[in-house]
Amino acid sequence: MAKLFLTRHHRLTMRSAVFLKETDDRAGFTRAVMNRFRKDWSGRKVFVKPNIVSFERYPTTTHPDVLRQVLRMLDRAGCETIVGDGPAPDAGNSSRIIEDHPLQQVCGEFDIELCNLHDEPFRKVMTRTGCKLRVSSVPFSYDYLISLPVLKHHRTTTITGALKNHFGFLQNRERILMHARLRNIHKSIAELHNVFRANLIIMDGCRTLRAGQEIRHGGKVLRLGYMLAGQDPVALDSAGFNLMRNIIPELEGMQAIGIEHIRHAIRLGAGIPDYRKAGI
Repeated sequence: MAKLFLTRHHRLTMRSAVFLKETDDRAGFTRAVMNRFRKDWSGRKVFVKPNIVSFERYPTTTHPDVLRQVLRMLDRAGCETIVGDGPAPDAGNSSRIIEDHPLQQVCGEFDIELCNLHDEPFRKVMTRTGCKLRVSSVPFSYDYLISLPVLKHHRTTTITGALKNHFGFLQNRERILMHARLRNIHKSIAELHNVFRANLIIMDGCRTLRAGQEIRHGGKVLRLGYMLAGQDPVALDSAGFNLMRNIIPELEGMQAIGIEHIRHAIRLGAGIPDYRKAGI
């Protein structure tokens, strides 16, 4: 993958495809994206990673229509599938959150498990740059990863989207240390993409949150009106940031490359910020 320090020529010629559509038809967009990549996921063991932060519904968490469409297509193709995430440490009892969550009903429609990653084993990994992280062991048993983030404003990381959705793979102790600034949250977000590489990302920007990634933390619901998809988390977050900047005053005058975890991700080869819009 591309590094941060590229020549101007390479910066102008290397662009990741971002499938971008102004729409509120989440299911239709998701179906089109899944069909486009069908040959990649068909017949695979698939881990689906939604964005389940807490008990709150969309737009704090992945919209049921997106997950339902993904599971419907995986089910029809006979894929071995699991859905999993680990709610935030301050959200309350994680087992109860998962059991009562609206996405639990969606998984039940297809007899697919919604796994609480906090109830499963974790393992210590060392990234190639020497970063030690404790992450869920569950995704290592699967060979295709579909990530379903919701694009939102975030007080600590500026935005949460394709890159930060991997945060749910971390053990709670790791997250607490990062939010307490005892460990570098931005570097850790980027490093997670050297542990788990998402094969396909479908990001919901129909509704977003300003001033916080949850309503309980002050997030205000705004209409953005876009769905995005692709395979490069840096490009997707760059495209999403450019959309959000138009409606969130706090982002005015900023550039995506100025966001710390995006810069780290570029340096580590997780993706590139330059993108081309692709129709779907």
